[in-house]
This record gives sequence, structure tokens and C-alpha cells, in this order.
Amino acid sequence: MVKIKAYGIDLSNHNQVSLGQMRKLYQEGARFMIAKISEGTSYVDPLFIQHVKNAKAVGMQVAGYHFARFAGDEKRAVKEADFAVNLAQRTLASGALIACDYELDASSSRRANTVAIKTFMRVVKNRGYAPMYYSYKPYTDSHVDLASILKEFPKAVWMAGYPLANRPAYQVDNLFKWFPSAPGIQIWQYTDNWHGYHVDGNVLIGDWPVTESVVKPVKAKAGQLSCTATYTVRPGDTLTEIAKRFGSDWQRLADLNGLMNPNLIKVGQVLTLPCHGKQDMRRRDGFKVGQWVRLQPYAQRWQTGQQIPAFAKNKTYRILQVKPVNQSMSRQALLLAGVMSWALAQDVQ
Repeated sequence: MVKIKAYGIDLSNHNQVSLGQMRKLYQEGARFMIAKISEGTSYVDPLFIQHVKNAKAVGMQVAGYHFARFAGDEKRAVKEADFAVNLAQRTLASGALIACDYELDASSSRRANTVAIKTFMRVVKNRGYAPMYYSYKPYTDSHVDLASILKEFPKAVWMAGYPLANRPAYQVDNLFKWFPSAPGIQIWQYTDNWHGYHVDGNVLIGDWPVTESVVKPVKAKAGQLSCTATYTVRPGDTLTEIAKRFGSDWQRLADLNGLMNPNLIKVGQVLTLPCHGKQDMRRRDGFKVGQWVRLQPYAQRWQTGQQIPAFAKNKTYRILQVKPVNQSMSRQALLLAGVMSWALAQDVQ
């Protein structure tokens, strides 16, 4: 996990950074990298996956951002958030930071802009990622109610503030006079030419807004069983120790995650954990239309009997319809948006 006062960079299609260059940036002190994912509802940054892959390879913490075009349109904000998260899922682990870059196309209504931004951030959060607001202070002061955002998303601000001189930060006199004093700032983007490499430079001044360890158990409602979702492998972990920690055994954990060799788990690997309750059964019902769920990697067949393709597994979907069934351990079948197929309740979380 990135520590306070760590330095980092953010990149887009304007910064084609090779693996060798990424390694140099790491050697210069960059410990995190935030890559542009998308813009609007159709633009995909062509270098997003490459930047994330290279940053991971040299040991940087990775995150992403979406360049917002929704102005004050709440419905469009939902579409843009879904678009960004769908792309992010290809390479960013659940729990990673996804920022809303809001610095253009604001409407004349501060309230509408703020509601749309919070809507975007809610979708990101509901789909299992850590939301953050990015902009620069004068634009925020003119178009956004930052206090309203912080009320719902405390400590979720990434703010830019620096002289547009295209000079490395160390050549700027009294750099801190450019600090964008505002509440909730966790990351300060303080230069557009970090160490002379012509990439944006940032410093973490609060807690890194990413939780990639254990997802806490969901508190069960009456008639439901509790479930634990995932665990991210840490240095020194073994499958046996992880299984014991969560009241299971390594054989079950290996089977659940399709591990051919239980001795080969990697730091950062996300493992699905077995659910707990009477007879160790998964939650059977209680799902509602509009809720977001993740189709588990162990799921085998749709409710209709067809085999579930690999590309559909371990992704999040919105529930479009719910119908009662009595199949296996499920009393509900859920119609999932995006794949338009019926999943059994036992196969989602």
C-alpha cells in the first residue's frame, strides 16, 4: 500500500511511457500511477492497459480516471460511470481507485453539476471501486459544491494546483504557494513536468483511497446467510493459512478458485472465499431489481441450463429482473444487464 508523502504520476494517451521509462520513473521515486481509462461514453484511452501493465510490472500502485463529459446530466453520469468501470475491470482489481476528472463542460447549475458528480461516484462505489473527485480549485469553486461531495465521500479529493510553466517542480520558487487549499484533499497534483519527464506529478498527502485486502462480510438479513467476498494475497501468505483464517480448508479454496497448483499463489492475486453459514451454503435470496452483483468465478451454468462463458464470470452486473425459482440452493433467478442471461442467486454476491 502506498504511504503518505509518496510521489506518483498520472498518464494518458498524451504520455506514451514504455516499460523501461516506467522503471526509470519508479527509480526516481514514483510509487503510484493513475492512468486515463476513458472519456464520455465512447472514447477509450488506447494506452490505458499498457500503462497499467507497465506500472504493475515495476511495482507501482495502479489506479484510473475517467474524463467526464456529463456536465450536469445525472443520467449521462450513470452511463459514463458504467462505461469507465466496464473498461477498468479488464485490468484494475476490485477496490482500486477510479477518479472522476471534472474540468470541462460544466453546466450553469452548481447543484446539477454536483448531483451528477456524486451520481458518478456512487456508481463507481457500488460496483466495487474507490471513487475520487479530480479537478482544479478555481474550476471547482465556480461550478461544484465540494462540501456536498465531501459529506458523502469524505477524503475523496484529488486536486491540481501548479504554475503552467512546463518547468520541473524543483525549479519553481515557493512551490507550496500553489497548494490548492481545500478540505478533503488526499492527492495533490503539483506539476505537469515531474522530474523533467513531461508527465504530471502528484504527492499523496492523505490516505490512499484503495482497500484491496479483505472485503468485510455482508451482515445477513433475517433468513439470509452471511458471505465473505474476496481476499487479496499478501507477502508471506499460503493457501493453507488463508483457508484457516476464514474457517475453511485449502482444498476447498483451491477448488473454488480453479487453482491447479495450490502452492502457486501470487502477491496481489484476488481469491474468492467460501461463504459461511449453516452447512456453509451461499445466500439463496433477498436480491432486488437495480442491485449490483458480481457473478462468481465458480459459476457453471445459467438458470436456463446453458454453460456460462468464461468472459462473463467475475464481473459485476445490474439486476434487471428477479423471478422465483427452486433450483439447487437458489430461490431466485436474476436477469443480468450486459449479458441478458438468468443467473442463479447462489452464483452471485
